[in-house]
Parts: sequence; structure tokens; C-alpha cells
Amino acid sequence: MLHEKAFYQTQSVFKWTTKSRMLRLVQSNQTQTLDAQMLFAANMRRIRLSKSMTQEKVAEYAELHANYISSVERGERNISIRNIERIARALGVTMPELLSEPPPGLPSG
Repeated sequence: MLHEKAFYQTQSVFKWTTKSRMLRLVQSNQTQTLDAQMLFAANMRRIRLSKSMTQEKVAEYAELHANYISSVERGERNISIRNIERIARALGVTMPELLSEPPPGLPSG
């Protein structure tokens, strides 16, 4: 059985799954909009993991500190446009991809 611990941050529900070691966004309503900061964090993590990159590698490519990347990915930072650009470039995606809601049915973990 999958062990999950739910927690709440900025009115969005997330679940930590120990099996996949991923933070998954759980929405009760498809029309629910996400806080931009948490949406960015979830997209950043999803894209990073899909490319099999570590936070340290993203930090290196973005010329940012690994602790900073980690805190951004946890949704703890309201980052500048300059750093959004650096992270997007490090991940090989466009800035809008990091701020767009993922299409329905996209695997989340």
C-alpha cells in the first residue's frame, strides 16, 4: 500500500508519495486555479525529474546555489524573472512552460 502524507500550502493540496518520492498536486476540482508560485514549483520538479536531472545539476546549469533551487522547488521563494529565465534555460524549456498548467491526464507521479 502506498503511504501518503497530505499537507496544505497556499490553498493547494499536495501529497508526498514515498513510492515515487515525488510531490504530486491533487486537485479536487479541474477548474481550480493554482497559485503561480506553487504551479512554478510543481512544473519545475516535474520537468526536472522527466529529464532525470538533479537539483544540483539544475543549479550548476542555472548558475544558482543548489539550496536556492531546492527552496524554489518547494514553493518557498517568489523568484525574479531573471532566475525564472535561468532555470528555464537550465531545464531546456521556455519560461511559459514553467508557468503553464499541465494538460489534463499528464502523469503526476
